[in-house]
Amino acid sequence: GKPPVVAKWLRFAAPAAHHHDGAGVAAYCFVADVPFESRVIEMAIGALQHSFGADLLRIKGLVALQDSPDQPTLIHVVQHLVSPWRRLPDWPVDMQGTRLVVIVAGAGRAELPDMLTRFAPEFQRVGQGW
Repeated sequence: GKPPVVAKWLRFAAPAAHHHDGAGVAAYCFVADVPFESRVIEMAIGALQHSFGADLLRIKGLVALQDSPDQPTLIHVVQHLVSPWRRLPDWPVDMQGTRLVVIVAGAGRAELPDMLTRFAPEFQRVGQGW
């Protein structure tokens, strides 16, 4: 299985609201119950990179893609660097569906949730960010 920290990160279903006052950084969590076309995820990442630049600190997630919804795809982005996507053999126990965490800094960070959900309305925001 997964290390306990990773398993906990992937199970953020309970709404959490914690904000780093004065830190200028926010983390947002999203879920989706339907598989995505890979190009939609690629375009969403590109749009966030273009809009936030170096302030897009990190994107991590397990994504259900239409071509293989039973095998999650692990994505990891740090600013402008996109790691190669990795297809996993199975979803973690008791978990299905896309889960995405986006960490962003800067003055425009509060705009990220609306931007992402306008671009890919399948995403539902979980919690208020932290």
